[in-house]
Amino acid sequence: MCPVHLAQGICILIGGSSEVPTQAKVDAVNKLAEKFQKSTIVITTNYSGLPVDEMTELRRALREAGVEYRVINREYALRSLAADERAAPAVNRIVIDGPTGVAFGYGEPTEPAKALSGFIRSTRSALTILGSEMDGRAYPVPTLNV
Repeated sequence: MCPVHLAQGICILIGGSSEVPTQAKVDAVNKLAEKFQKSTIVITTNYSGLPVDEMTELRRALREAGVEYRVINREYALRSLAADERAAPAVNRIVIDGPTGVAFGYGEPTEPAKALSGFIRSTRSALTILGSEMDGRAYPVPTLNV
């Protein structure tokens, strides 16, 4: 028996147990699902090794380009993608591995990729782009040349 249903048969089991998730966890999954639904492009990154000041600079640069950058919880992200019927086929293809940050673009799909690659080039950042998803299709890193 599933304790909490998120959407159309999606059952939430937080932490691998059958405990009833807190409302805050359910809200976090729903909020993340909404971001995936509204975005025109999603780019996943590995931010491992980035100092706090560089992460702050990254967020500022992306915000100026109209891109939202979030550090995500892997389990919440997978549940959010599963709840999004449009993104469900991309669940197995989008790269969410290790310390993952996600750039959500809501306008022109090329802007987030340009902003991220420009930041990496100009700061010689350790940030790496893992992959992207746009219109239900996954794109590996080599196709993100901007």
